Amino acid sequence: MNTEECRKHNLAVIKDLHPEEVFRYFAEISAIPHASYHTEAIAAYLVDFANKRGFYVRTDAYHNVIMKKPASVSYEDEEPILLQAHMDMVAVKEADCTKDMLSEGIDFVLQGDDLSAEKTSLGGDDGIAVSYILALFASDEIKHPALEAVITSEEEVGMDGVRGLDPFDLTAKMMLNLDSEDEGHLLCGCAGGATFDADYPMIDAAFDGGNVYGIRLTGLTGGHSGQEIHKNRGNANQLICQILQMIAKKEDRIGLISLNGGEKENAIPVWAEAILRTDRAYDDFYDLCIDAVKEVMAPFKDTDPEAVVDVFEAKETSGKTYALQPAVSLILSLPNGVMAMEKDRKEQVETSLNLGVMCTQEGHLHLQYCVRSSVDEKKEDLLTDMEKICEEHGAFAEISGMYPGWQYQKDSAMQSRLLRVYRELYGKDMITETIHAGVECGFFVEKIPGLDCVSIGPDMRDIHTTRETLSVASVSRTWDFICAILALKEA
Repeated sequence: MNTEECRKHNLAVIKDLHPEEVFRYFAEISAIPHASYHTEAIAAYLVDFANKRGFYVRTDAYHNVIMKKPASVSYEDEEPILLQAHMDMVAVKEADCTKDMLSEGIDFVLQGDDLSAEKTSLGGDDGIAVSYILALFASDEIKHPALEAVITSEEEVGMDGVRGLDPFDLTAKMMLNLDSEDEGHLLCGCAGGATFDADYPMIDAAFDGGNVYGIRLTGLTGGHSGQEIHKNRGNANQLICQILQMIAKKEDRIGLISLNGGEKENAIPVWAEAILRTDRAYDDFYDLCIDAVKEVMAPFKDTDPEAVVDVFEAKETSGKTYALQPAVSLILSLPNGVMAMEKDRKEQVETSLNLGVMCTQEGHLHLQYCVRSSVDEKKEDLLTDMEKICEEHGAFAEISGMYPGWQYQKDSAMQSRLLRVYRELYGKDMITETIHAGVECGFFVEKIPGLDCVSIGPDMRDIHTTRETLSVASVSRTWDFICAILALKEA
């Protein structure tokens, strides 16, 4: 479908849904391709929206869009509120989907309460939040204080938009971020993070001939390196190195040809593979491996029940063979997993790291970690320790993608405001939480001194996948909640 055909299709799917204006805007922006790094068209749409209604609007080199709307009558003395969302989406599709997600929009599918997309991700993260903001700015009926809105770009690929944002024209000291996925949950803090890369020049091994075998570990449970890091799931990169270390203790004459595993630094790796050279016959090498596998994998039988280890004869390679022990020693000397839990919230991770990717290329072993902490000093200390370990092992370290944490505020007026309104609307308390993952609030708190912010959103499931769903009923309830938050008078 072209953009107009996609728009008409989406409008037909949501024509009976409430709130009408919110879903109408969601249908319109979903017809505009807006994958990360391809946000020019959606940014232009947002600027045009504001210009047509006479609102203050500006955009910048990062395609961030800033809008302002004056207060409703009798709300002029209320504190202004900053609304925040991001315009880019994670664009993924099924293998048999022919859609070009860089030039074609999303096709809605409605099944009961679930809104999804035809063989692609939906982009409810964070398209529904953008739609809330547009509906609020377009309405003449909803009562509210002065509103400021920042709709950032490239949130899904390192928060590049907010990283480059200059907030010189923002005055609000209260912010409502709309990038959460659990209705009834009040997000009040998050971890900061960074990417840590290690480059290790491997040592040539004086090893010719012999046999070439492979060890492949697959089927681990994996998960998000922030959300699931505390669940003690196996890290395939770490586990295969532990297996190799045990093998090396019983076999001196063994060399490393390649060592690879994982896909992304922020995902707990579910596979890893080592290609090795040894004089041992296959059956003897197989027995040696299985003994190591049984011992290393035993603690993970419950967390990773589908894990499989294959030992196989690999094709002869003309590539070099490298010393196994120094490479494995580097990896196992670097920390991995949970480093500390929060002092005030014992169930919450404070500091962690994840070896998400390892690969060998042209004689170098590359390692990539996602490092997280809700305390910036702890994050910096951990990164410093990792740099020292790399230096001791002859590896080169590089730190990139640094983003700040967002520390929980005990005395938050925004928290009190939302908790009060939610209780009045629904007769029950919100769940107040922090997460061990990054959100844009950390950057806003760093850039705007004294900013008091919280994050909410409607129910979404399986975001960033083709199984993504958005609850229609939750969108409606969250809309009512947002309107009630804005209508509350404190002055």
